[in-house]
Amino acid sequence: MVILDIMGVNGLQLLEESVDRGFPTVVLTAHALNPATLMESIQKGAISYLPKAKLSELDDLLIAILSAFNRCEPPWKLLFEKLGDYFEKRFGAGWQENDLEFWSKFSRTYSIGKGIQERLKSDKRFLDKAI
Repeated sequence: MVILDIMGVNGLQLLEESVDRGFPTVVLTAHALNPATLMESIQKGAISYLPKAKLSELDDLLIAILSAFNRCEPPWKLLFEKLGDYFEKRFGAGWQENDLEFWSKFSRTYSIGKGIQERLKSDKRFLDKAI
């Protein structure tokens, strides 16, 4: 697993490079914690997006996220179950409504994000599953 702190570097470019190399990648941020960066992280293939404000929970969150990823379960679902209230409080109630098209599509496909899709394309266990 790669954990990227995207402050001070082009973390989103590093995210792309990490995903392209097949690493499950988590974005960790404080200053770039906003809906736009969260959406861009999803689009670029991150398996999670963690706020530094939750550092005290980081070990448990990372273990849960990587475990879900390794079981081919949706890490994003797990993240929003665990931190959905945090994002609501931080970004404001109904924050996803500002980008309804993105979040509607995401809610239909979040279990198979870009990184997982790439991994599944070459995983013999899933080639015949029409994913």
